[in-house]
Amino acid sequence: MQIDAKPIDLRLTTPFRISRGVQDTSSNVVVQIQYNEHVGYGEAAPDEYYGENQETVLSCITTFADNLGDDPFLIEDIMSNLDHLIRFHPAAKAAVDMALYDLVGKILHVPRCISSWDLTQSIRRKLHLPWALIRLRIWRKKRSLLVTILFSR
Repeated sequence: MQIDAKPIDLRLTTPFRISRGVQDTSSNVVVQIQYNEHVGYGEAAPDEYYGENQETVLSCITTFADNLGDDPFLIEDIMSNLDHLIRFHPAAKAAVDMALYDLVGKILHVPRCISSWDLTQSIRRKLHLPWALIRLRIWRKKRSLLVTILFSR
């Protein structure tokens, strides 16, 4: 798998106002992961409040380049490896996570509107497994919750 990232500055149609201030543009990073002829896309929206910016995300993506492995279906293992490789930097990791799910969906010809639950079932069907133990990682409020789902026919 090959990974690439490009910075993008988005002008907001309506200024984003919160107690810390007003934001007119959003400095994001678009991540693309290529596997054979398929390409998956993700986007990082770094926040200076958490110590992230475009440069730190681009640096993380460069570091991640040699640590993605060869199988895009091993999303949990890849993300666990990235967690051990670099601490924090949730925007960069979220972009890689999005790109991997987009990539797997394109490989399986699953529409984007399908939830990760349905995507997991599609993976099981494509692999013709009578059962599969699949773990999904759910990020919420800076904590990760590992959900184990057992599918059977």
